[in-house]
Amino acid sequence: MPKVFISYSRHDMEFANKIATSLLEYGVEAWLDTRDIVPGVKWSKAVQAGLDSCQTMLLIVSPNSMASSNVEDEWQYFLDQEKIVIPILYRPANLHFQLNRFQYIDFVGLPFETALERVLSSLGVGVQEDAVARQRAHDVVRRNYEDWLMFGAHERDLLDVNALRFVLPGISIAGVSSDLSEYILYGVVLASKQEGFNEIIPDLTNWLSGIDHASLLEILELALRHTNVSIRSGALRLIRSLRLEYASGLVITRLVDEQDTLVLSTAIDTLLYLGSTISTQQTEVLLANSDNWLVKSFALRSAMQIPAALMLTDGTDFSHQLGFTVENAGYFLVSTELDPITNIALESFDLRLEEILGVYDLVVLVRGEHMGIVGSGRLYSTLEYFLRSGGILLATPWVGWETRSQLFSMCLPFKYIKYIEDVKLSCVPTEHEIAQKIFSGQFEYTSSYEIAEARPDSIVLVETTDGVPICGYRQVGDGVCYYLNSCQHSCRQLASSPFEASSLLYDSVKRLVSWIFQKHSLQR
Repeated sequence: MPKVFISYSRHDMEFANKIATSLLEYGVEAWLDTRDIVPGVKWSKAVQAGLDSCQTMLLIVSPNSMASSNVEDEWQYFLDQEKIVIPILYRPANLHFQLNRFQYIDFVGLPFETALERVLSSLGVGVQEDAVARQRAHDVVRRNYEDWLMFGAHERDLLDVNALRFVLPGISIAGVSSDLSEYILYGVVLASKQEGFNEIIPDLTNWLSGIDHASLLEILELALRHTNVSIRSGALRLIRSLRLEYASGLVITRLVDEQDTLVLSTAIDTLLYLGSTISTQQTEVLLANSDNWLVKSFALRSAMQIPAALMLTDGTDFSHQLGFTVENAGYFLVSTELDPITNIALESFDLRLEEILGVYDLVVLVRGEHMGIVGSGRLYSTLEYFLRSGGILLATPWVGWETRSQLFSMCLPFKYIKYIEDVKLSCVPTEHEIAQKIFSGQFEYTSSYEIAEARPDSIVLVETTDGVPICGYRQVGDGVCYYLNSCQHSCRQLASSPFEASSLLYDSVKRLVSWIFQKHSLQR
């Protein structure tokens, strides 16, 4: 069947693509500039060739197309050549007087499928027999596969949801080569994030039933090792969507080699969704060989007897010194800098953050140099859940400033008022018995901190000589939130760690963290 030329306004590109894809399902090839013009070819020359190669035009009618001089040039040329023009109404519009004599097909008042049947009828396309439909499905896959190879295996040339909706019922996986099966599956993994994917799952499941587990695992392994991040992520979403529990071993293996944080986030979410567990040996391998905090967090689910702490740092010397203190107290320390990339993973709703944090006894949050990065606040809402479920949080500025308008601020022992940078603080322990045990005498150091006031039910351990709380805690549900009101940050000069300014402060914090470990983590 000769090609059909689709004339449209660029504002209506999505609808034009939908029409072209739908026609292809019935064996009608449509000439569309975005699909048929090869890079490097002059646009006007390619359009002229397209007009000359087609005997029928589908004119997408809308206010935009009726106002387009390019569209008018195209249908005028067709009329001058005495070729067929079929207007299809996409948006209500005033037709050019020369088009009024043509009967248009109404996509506004009719359901899409009904209007499409009328287009097909106008083109002389009837109902196909099953054998013809299967052959057409094969032809569509083969043609698209050849384009994919020709243009550098780009993801834009993979089958989308609409194409898969047509292809999957008419093609047997046993009837195509392994290269074509791989090509189809790559389209499937990318389509897993497209609207309408759930509608093709029954056909997809039926299609995959024709392949044994070993062959499917081989294709999935190729997808999980693909250089394209979208294909790797899509393969993981596919494993989750189809609940391919027998593929969990592939996912676990990828945890060591995968470098992309967002792919790792999807991998771990998939394993959690499938309820996958790992052996003691796999746990030891992941903890020893992976530098990624998400991977180590997942591995710790199988090593719950280890008191563990998660350090969300700002990359300063202060945070590293605090990390050493936590590790020396007895915790297995997992550390990650809370930079924008890590934050995207934390804010992603593909990640079961509650389950990730649930493996830790202690979370340490240092925000001095990364203030304001946290976006939607999902991290803080999850930390509140962590606290109320019995977790321990040790936070530092600028958490008070950052959450001042969030419900999480009520978890903090101190109510934020304002922040001050680079000031000399003179601090003394309070009369509380724990303060007297941990903090020894008055000490001075230079730091940035938050002017705050203690909440009525908080325990203040250290305060400045003018009454600003520097260290304290309060009960939150079944957990406890500690706050160390000092950080390494300055907008005016290079700041040094508060621990370097005062060895008394550093020694006292070491005793505090050891006391936290003894009081909370060993009890848990």
